[in-house]
Amino acid sequence: MTGAPDPDPRGRLEPSNGSPAGVTSIGRIAGLRPRRRPGDGGEVDGADVDLVDGLDPVSRGTVAAWLHESSSFGARRFRLRAFASFLRWLRLDRPDLAPLRATGAHVREYCDATLAGRLPDAPGRPLAKATVARRRAALTSLYHFAWESGSHEGEATSVPAGDAGRPAGLTRVERRSLRRGIARLAAEGHVAEAAAVALLDATGAPAEAVAGASAQDFRTVADGHGGEHVVMVVHAGCHVAAFVLPPLARRLLRELGGGRRTAPEPIFGRYGEPAAAGWVGDALTRAALAGGISRRRAAQLRPEMLRTAP
Repeated sequence: MTGAPDPDPRGRLEPSNGSPAGVTSIGRIAGLRPRRRPGDGGEVDGADVDLVDGLDPVSRGTVAAWLHESSSFGARRFRLRAFASFLRWLRLDRPDLAPLRATGAHVREYCDATLAGRLPDAPGRPLAKATVARRRAALTSLYHFAWESGSHEGEATSVPAGDAGRPAGLTRVERRSLRRGIARLAAEGHVAEAAAVALLDATGAPAEAVAGASAQDFRTVADGHGGEHVVMVVHAGCHVAAFVLPPLARRLLRELGGGRRTAPEPIFGRYGEPAAAGWVGDALTRAALAGGISRRRAAQLRPEMLRTAP
């Protein structure tokens, strides 16, 4: 006995589990039978299963759905190993940070620690660069998945106040509403505005960086699984950051035809001149209204409020 029912050999969850988001143990996902002792037929480390099972329901459900999304048992197992290792490192290095509120910066720090042999589950044992690249791609895909499902921003539904009474960043519900508004703007033919807000939402970049974005600010990189990611490189003063774009932002950029422009030509704007930062702010307001956010709250939104909280 392994402590978990046998999974469906066809790669699906057992019918009694309902949707992946409702699983009580990820060990019930096909290919992820927990191994409790040698020779018991387990397929993954039981400690990894227990670690994920101990998350809050939203986080556990999101991770379960992400694991189940992959049709390959081998890919599911690799995803679980990567996430469990990241979660152990996160709890040691950022104990107050909820897993789904981690950012690309945390993933990069984890990868650096992995290359240097500073992981709590493998101290003094650096991993190969190829393995680290695969782990980074796997974790990136998780946060894409969480972004698409609206889980990345946590569970808050009220509008908190920021420093000195200023409106704080968007809540999870507002993020989801904003994304609906982006899709609605695009459907109504306002693709440029929709694309600009999608980039804001995906990167938290300054309005000036989005307004002046050109084809040379985007790169296509391998995801480690035979596919590709599109990355936006953001320059803010002396700092440079790279953000992997979610599917919605990529689709809107394709519709906008940004890839067909010459490298230095701004994607937004006219006659070779970039759009103004104020235009990006106006687009944000329009998307918020289109997504059903109240007029008062939409008027409060500023591009800097979309920066992902640490």
